[in-house]
Amino acid sequence: KCSDCAPGKFKNMVNNEEVCTECPIGFAQGETDQSFCTQCKKGKEAPTLASSFCAACDLGKFNLIDGQDCLNCPAGQYQDGKGETACKDCDVDTYLTELGKSSKADCLSCDEKRSTGASVGNVKDSACLCKHTLFYQSKENMCQPCPDGADCSANK
Repeated sequence: KCSDCAPGKFKNMVNNEEVCTECPIGFAQGETDQSFCTQCKKGKEAPTLASSFCAACDLGKFNLIDGQDCLNCPAGQYQDGKGETACKDCDVDTYLTELGKSSKADCLSCDEKRSTGASVGNVKDSACLCKHTLFYQSKENMCQPCPDGADCSANK
């Protein structure tokens, strides 16, 4: 049987007449002659009208709300899997300034004299502070060696 209601559309009653209507953004229908579209679940999206399927969020993206579009991972985070509902934090002693990154390798390392302490998901290199037991931070923002016998733990 031929049908006007192809995948990506659904049968809709308008003024007592059956009309084939495109699935709205965030919804999809993979079969013909259906009376509804299905809302995409978390980790998936249908970013255009008349989608015939919900696609998994791509690398560097996530979606935690049913029926919404996937979003780029924020700075300080990445996503190396598809169809995910959250992004992963960059590790201690790293930072990431860009959005939508897809690999842990995108996280940039602090200089060897600097550390983020226990902080993860850092978004700027300014999160990398002098390792306070070995160095102190000068007025020029340089890490200077702690003088012999001195306690530099208070200097950050």
